[in-house]
Amino acid sequence: MSSNALRDLDRWTPAETPFMPYFSTPPRPALRLFKAGHKNHEITDALEKVAAAFNCKPVEGVLSHNMRRYLIDGPRVVIGRSDFENNVDEVVFEEGDVLAMDVAMSTGEGKTREGTERTTVFKRNVDATYNLKMKGAPSRTIDHGCSLGAGH
Repeated sequence: MSSNALRDLDRWTPAETPFMPYFSTPPRPALRLFKAGHKNHEITDALEKVAAAFNCKPVEGVLSHNMRRYLIDGPRVVIGRSDFENNVDEVVFEEGDVLAMDVAMSTGEGKTREGTERTTVFKRNVDATYNLKMKGAPSRTIDHGCSLGAGH
């Protein structure tokens, strides 16, 4: 977090940021459930209970994905808020699973709204092969070594 952001946090009052204690410490109850044998819906329930304790709601549509090499959004998913529109398949976690926890909370309805700025996310396709050399670039080795004089 930048120093400007830290200064801005000092100016906020507790009434304006009732959810700050939730984000200042990790969502520990949910993280404790991320063990072999537990299900993704148990983590969702824990996130909702902790959010309710802070008078917040998880933002709908936020997903936490499992990760593996070269893949940041795997098929094993934990949804931050259970509702009728957004459902995920039940998953039982196994030993060695890695999960990227995405947590977004709201003091309002827990719904996003369309903004004026466009968000662009670039993602590498692991199945595609990329040629990173330009066609006009010569294929030769450049020696970056330097010879030092007698005094060095």
